[in-house]
Amino acid sequence: MFDCVIVMAGKGERLELGYNKALLNIGGMELFMHSVKTFSEIDECQKIILVVNINDAGIVKDIIKKYPYKVEIVIGGARRQDSALEGVACATADIVLIHDAARPFILKEDILKLYEAVLTNKTWATIASKVSDTIKEIDEAVKTLDRNCLYAISTPQAVIKDEYVSYVNELVHTNLLDDMQPLELIKGKKPQIIIASNNNLKITNNSDLEYAKYILEGNKKMEYRSGFGYDIHRLGKNRKLILCGVEIESEVGLIGHSDADVVLHAIMNSLLGAVGKGDIGEHFPDTDPKYKDIDSKILFKEVMNILTSEGYKIANIDISIICQRPKLLKYKEDMKKVLVDLLKIEANKINIKANTNEGMDAIGKGLAIACYSNVLIYK
Repeated sequence: MFDCVIVMAGKGERLELGYNKALLNIGGMELFMHSVKTFSEIDECQKIILVVNINDAGIVKDIIKKYPYKVEIVIGGARRQDSALEGVACATADIVLIHDAARPFILKEDILKLYEAVLTNKTWATIASKVSDTIKEIDEAVKTLDRNCLYAISTPQAVIKDEYVSYVNELVHTNLLDDMQPLELIKGKKPQIIIASNNNLKITNNSDLEYAKYILEGNKKMEYRSGFGYDIHRLGKNRKLILCGVEIESEVGLIGHSDADVVLHAIMNSLLGAVGKGDIGEHFPDTDPKYKDIDSKILFKEVMNILTSEGYKIANIDISIICQRPKLLKYKEDMKKVLVDLLKIEANKINIKANTNEGMDAIGKGLAIACYSNVLIYK
C-alpha cells in the first residue's frame, strides 16, 4: 500500500488568474480534483494528503465536501520542497507518491507501475518521458547534449518515507528541483525511471491551460446548432431602401411595419431558429405600435441578447440576398461591417451573396426583395 501527497501550495502566478490555478474548474471539476479522483480510484492508495496554501485551506475544504473522496489537508511551506516534506511527514505508509496538482492527466496504470517499481526494488522512482528534441546548453560556450541520455521528469515521484524525510532535512539549505534530488545528492544513487504512457502535461502557462481545456471539455461540451432564416418584403415608393443596416441608393424602398430591412430580418430568423426561440413575428409583432418604423439594428441587438443569454457564439453565417435591382456589389463590404459590429465576430466568418431572380416572379419584376440566411452557432 502507498500514500499519495498532492502538492498545490503554490500561487500559480504565471497564469495571472489572481488565484491558485489548482482551483480552476476544467471539465466540470477543479484542477486538483482530477488528481484526487484518479488516486482515489486505485485500491493500493490508502491515503491522499493534499498540501495547500494557508490562504486556500477554507476554499479547498468547501470544494472537497462536494465530492465522495476522503482527503487529508495539510498546510504547505514557503518552497515546494517544504510543502512536499510537510505532506510526506504526515504519511503512514512506507511508500509515498508525491504528485503536482497541476498534472491532471496522470494515468492509473503509470501510478501502479511506479508503485510496483519501488515495492520490488526498494528504491525511489519517478515518472518521466524521453526527450525527443535536440537540447543545447548555452552559456559562454554552446554544448549540444546527447538526447539519448535525457529525460523530462514529471510526477508522481515515489519515495521511501523515512529516507525522504531524513534526506530532505539534511538538505534544508539546498533548493531542490524535484523530489528525486535528495536520493541523488545524499546517496549518489540514480532513481528508477518509469516512462509515462501519455502526455503527462503540467499546466504552467495559458497555452497549457487551453490544451487542457480542449482535452478535458472540448469534445464533451461543444454543442453546435444551425438555423435557417427567410424574409421577403414588397418594394414601394416613398420608402428608404435599407438592407443589412445600409441605406441603398434607390427610387423605391421596402414596405413594412419597421424599416423592413429584409436582410437583418432573415438573419434574426436564422438566429432565433438556431436557439429554438420562434421567429421575429413572435418577438416583434407588426401590431405593436412601438415597432413602427423602428431601426432593425435595435431589434437585432435584442435577438443577440437572447443568443448570448443561452451561452451561444456564432461560428459563421452565410447570407443570400435575392434582388433584381439595384445592384448590391458595391454595398457588400459596408453590410459586412454592420454585421461584424452586430454579431461580434470576425469578417471572415460572414459571407454575403447577392443574386437576381432572372426576371422571374415578383422579385424578378422588381416588386420585392427576399433574403435567406444560414447560421451555425456553438457553445
